[in-house]
This record gives sequence, C-alpha cells and structure tokens, in this order.
Amino acid sequence: MAGEINKSCGLDIHKRFLIATILSRSGEKQQQRFDRDEDGILSLRNWVTSEKCDVVACESTSDFWVPIHDSLIKHLPFIVGNARDMKAFTHKKTDKIDSEVIAKLALNDMVQPSRVFPKKHREYRSYVRLRHKLVQKSAKIRELLDREISQSAAIRLQICLKLIKNFDDSIELLGKEIFNYAYGNHKREMEILMSVPGIGELGAATLIAEIDNFKDFASGDKLASWLGLVPNVYQSADKYHNGRITKRGSKVARWILTQIAQAAARTKNSKLKEFFNRKKKSIGHAKAIIALARKIAIIIWHLITNDEMYEDETGYVKGEVKRRKIVETEIFSVDERISIISEIFAIVEIKKPDIK
Repeated sequence: MAGEINKSCGLDIHKRFLIATILSRSGEKQQQRFDRDEDGILSLRNWVTSEKCDVVACESTSDFWVPIHDSLIKHLPFIVGNARDMKAFTHKKTDKIDSEVIAKLALNDMVQPSRVFPKKHREYRSYVRLRHKLVQKSAKIRELLDREISQSAAIRLQICLKLIKNFDDSIELLGKEIFNYAYGNHKREMEILMSVPGIGELGAATLIAEIDNFKDFASGDKLASWLGLVPNVYQSADKYHNGRITKRGSKVARWILTQIAQAAARTKNSKLKEFFNRKKKSIGHAKAIIALARKIAIIIWHLITNDEMYEDETGYVKGEVKRRKIVETEIFSVDERISIISEIFAIVEIKKPDIK
C-alpha cells in the first residue's frame, strides 16, 4: 500500500470472538479481545480508528472476516491476506497465525491482499454456492428411490419425496435470483462464456460468481494460478519438478471448470477436444481433463478481457444455448419479512429441549 505504515492492527478471528493486536513502529503493543457480534465489531472499529491505525489485516480463512471487513473498510484500509502466503513468511505450515504475527506482517507491508469481491457480488456468489449444495443433496436423496422399496421404508421415502420437492423449489428460487443478477449485471460476459464449447448457462453464471472481474488478472496464466489449476513446483538438487495442482482459490470454480472440460472433451470438431486427445495419450485421462480446464481458464480470460466471442478454426459452431426466462425478483414487504423471522423463532422455540 502507498505510504509508510506506522501503526498496524492484526486480527485473529474465531467463530464467536476475535483477538486484535495493534503494533506501532516505535515498538508499542496493545491487545484486546472482542466478541464477534455487532457490538463487538463496532467496538473494534472505534478502537482502531481512535488509535489511528494505518491498516488492519487478517487471514482469509472461512468467512468470519466478512462482517468485520464490511464494517471497517469505509474507515481505513483492510487487507485480507492469503493464509498460505502468510504462513510461508512465518514458517508455520499448520498452526493458526495469531494476531500479533499478522500485525507484524502488516506493519512491514508483507501481507499480499486477497481479492475481496463487492458485497453485492458476494451475495450473488452465495446463491450460486447454495444452489450447488442443494442440487447435490437432492441427488443423494434421489439415490434412495432407486433401491428396493420395502414397507418399512415407505414412510422414510415419503419424507424424502417431500424434501426433494422443497429442495427443487429452493433451487428454482435461487436460479431465478442467480440469472437475474448474471444477465442484469454481466450480460456480455455471459454471452462470451456461453460461446465456448462445454460452457452452458449455469457454468457461465458460476464462473462469473466465483471470478467476478477477469481484468483483475494480468494474464490468463495468472487467473489459472489463482484458481489453483497450476502444478506445485519443487526443487531437488538442481532440478525442478512439477507436483499436483495447488488447489488454491475457489473449489467451486475448479469444480465447474472440470465439468466444463469434461463436456468440451466430448465436443465434436473442436480444437479443445483435439487438445484433450493429445494430452490424454501422454498423461492419461484425469490429468488431461485438468490440463484442458486450465486451458479453458486461459481462453476465457483472453475472450473476456478482449471482448471477443469464441472462434474455432476446425469448423466447430456452437448451437443456441437455452436461456432462462428472467422473472422479476419478489420483493418482500416489511410485514412479510417480520413474518418470516417470526416463523424461524417459532421453529427454534419448538426444537428447544425440555429440561424440566
């Protein structure tokens, strides 16, 4: 960050509380514990601003940092650092880095900021991820229906059917929100992505949710690295060896790119299938799929940043992708929101154990 850092604050964030350490370049140290609730976060914000901290930093583990970041970012720089990179500086491979160590790294401008998406985009991404989880659960429940149905299983299967309907309804609702946002805010990117073999409407929306601004990356290789699709490199004597892929970044993005690569590998008359077949001969099917996923990541970076549609010299022409009908989002009134919250409290009250 620009300018010298004279005072920094490091945060060690847990589920219910956080430890904050303020260090100054003169050697002064202060440390406080705060609850990770609205009052605690407000107290933290008042403390770091009154102490005139130049920067606040934390690890990007889990999503406990999100409400803290959103509360403080309007008042002073807030760096969310990649946990693996920060551990490399401290030589801690598994232990959690404490707030004082993070403060020291921030004071010396040694925390490389992770990409933090805008709040609206994080909400959109949460819809995509929740939909993905519900689809997986719906699929697992359906597996039960393929088994022999006995009299004793009838009641459980009846419950499963009700759950499937609830999941399907939820998936439909999330799909409406997802595609309203995707086409409303990223229509051109959706069109470009869907021109690529293997990428359908959901794949395009998922990639946009997980990557957001493609221009944040200097090259397609940088994007592939951020997605964890590049191999680990290690040195033995004077030789360098490639290991497994790093698996850094979004698991959902890697998963959808793998699915896209598998679809592209089956696409007739395309350069992507030719690339897959060449790789498959030398490194096998599984590694060839990952190599193709990495190639697709590089291709879509080039297409998005240059505002180009996919073209294939082999003569491949992609058919029309079926698009969702965009329906206006249902806006809940204040009374309806109160009713929803009241129902939640009622359910929680019913589930309380009887300890009398």
